[in-house]
Amino acid sequence: MIIRRGLVTDIFELSRLWKAFVKESDQELNPNLAMWRDFVVSMMRYDGYYLFVAEQDDEILGFIDYAIQPEPGKGILIAVINYFYVVPELRNTDISGSLWKTAIESARNNNAKEFSSICFPDKINFWEKHGFKKQFYGIRKVI
Repeated sequence: MIIRRGLVTDIFELSRLWKAFVKESDQELNPNLAMWRDFVVSMMRYDGYYLFVAEQDDEILGFIDYAIQPEPGKGILIAVINYFYVVPELRNTDISGSLWKTAIESARNNNAKEFSSICFPDKINFWEKHGFKKQFYGIRKVI
C-alpha cells in the first residue's frame, strides 16, 4: 500500500468512494457526483489544497483532503479537512493511520498549526481519539 498525492485522473474512482462516504453518513442524501468532481478538480488548482490517496494494486482504498486557510482570530494558518474516508473493510488497518499521518506531516510542512473539521455526530468519538476537541456546532437552514 502506498500513500500518494491525488491526481485529476483519480477523480472518478475518488467520486465512487465519496458517494459511499455520503451514503454511509446519511442514507437519505442524494449525492451529486458531477458537482463533487467539479469542486475537487477546481480545488486541485489551488496551491493550498492537498489530497492524498491510499492505493494498493492500482485501487484507491481511501483518501483525505484538506485546505490551508488563515485563522485571523488566532493569527495562524489552519488545515480544514473536507473528507476522510477508507473503505469499511480496511478501517482497522494501517491505511487510516497512514493517511492521517501523511496529512499531519503535510500540514505542518505548510505551516498549519491546527486541524479543523466538521463531522457527523456518530464520528465525534473517532476524531476525539485523534486529539480533536469539540469546538462548535454546525447548523443549517434550507432556503
